[in-house]
Amino acid sequence: MASTTANLDINILADLTLEALMIKLDESKVFSLGVATDVALNDSVKVLVERYTKDAAAWNISSNNYETQDDDSTTGVDITLDQKIKKTAFVGEDDFAKLDITKKLKGLGHACAYQMLLTQYNTLTAAAYTNTEEVVGAASGFTYDDLIDLEVVADDAEFGEDRYCVLANTYMANLKKDGILVTNKAANVDPSVAMSRFDIIGGFNTIGSTVIKSVTGTASSENLVGFITDGSSMGVGLGVPAFTGSADGGVEVATSVDENTGIGIQLRRHYDRATGGWYLNAVILYGNAVVRTESLTRLVSA
Repeated sequence: MASTTANLDINILADLTLEALMIKLDESKVFSLGVATDVALNDSVKVLVERYTKDAAAWNISSNNYETQDDDSTTGVDITLDQKIKKTAFVGEDDFAKLDITKKLKGLGHACAYQMLLTQYNTLTAAAYTNTEEVVGAASGFTYDDLIDLEVVADDAEFGEDRYCVLANTYMANLKKDGILVTNKAANVDPSVAMSRFDIIGGFNTIGSTVIKSVTGTASSENLVGFITDGSSMGVGLGVPAFTGSADGGVEVATSVDENTGIGIQLRRHYDRATGGWYLNAVILYGNAVVRTESLTRLVSA
């Protein structure tokens, strides 16, 4: 039987790849994003970061302070797209018409998102942020009480109202088992939906991450298991590259962009005579940089 997806229009295949990318990139909403299309490696994208301050002045006509230009706390930061993240799948020509390419496309999107998140988390070192890290111990002891303590930490650091807590998924799992949370979340709620109501806890949008457990280098040696932030700690740039190949080179190219966020991914498909098969390439340009060192607190196990 012929595949229902292998020979679909390249634009449809790109949409399928984007779908998987967006599911995994849900974690990236904890940072300030900037997106661009038709850009080249090492181009930059503008990211707007809103910081929360307490320094508003009383109106005083004699000093004209109602016209002070630094009243605006929004900062524009240029993030260099210095990394090209690409994931390639190969399918032999005899199998291409038989396979459901959907699974390979989802794998491409997932892999690109995973690499972008891993790059972000590898930069969450003690040297990069000024707040004192919080020792939360082992995953088996992380409870609702710990999250409430972190809420106080966020208050004292003047985090904004959009607060996020990203935890290694083992910590998130133990948090969901906390008896107080289970009781409160299930109160007056159909049991079938009670377990899905763990999104906001202690004022934080909580996210369990498998990626953060894969950090390497300094972040790993410093026992990083999570972090809390208000989104202004890091700027993240994402770009869809302009295709510079030949129009008659046998390469099909399509870009799919999420209409809500502007995040996009490029998909390329071509046949290679030398290997006798089809190549599928998912490509996205990426960059990140620390913006506000005081708006993220690292969580460590020890």
